[in-house]
Amino acid sequence: MKSEPCELAPYSTDRKKFHFYFPSVGKKGHYPSNVSIDGKVTARGQFNELNVVRHRTIEKDNIKNFDDLIHVGTDEQILDYLRTENLLDNSSGFAFSKIYFLCNKEELWSKIVSILRMRQIYEETIWMFAFKHNKNE
Repeated sequence: MKSEPCELAPYSTDRKKFHFYFPSVGKKGHYPSNVSIDGKVTARGQFNELNVVRHRTIEKDNIKNFDDLIHVGTDEQILDYLRTENLLDNSSGFAFSKIYFLCNKEELWSKIVSILRMRQIYEETIWMFAFKHNKNE
């Protein structure tokens, strides 16, 4: 990780997003961001220990958002979500791009299209799978 200077005006904030990975599983130390003024550390977050796992596990009765549903939900549960939830509000983590892989299965794609048609929602990429399945929907 590298240092990245950032100047802040009084009573302001700045958000930085970064990605990292761990080459192996196990407990790993995570050193948080620091704030320094003129080279002297003035604030520091607390040290964290992260538990790095090979595969994320989610209990079927502990689904909290759409990402969890995609990982452990059945096709029918996902279709129910598409039927009943507000697909334009992504606060639950929903994005059409997260279901594109499901559209590779013709039968499932057809059900998704049927739901979108019923709800009068147009999503270009999902409809483009008609070419893959040679359908004139």
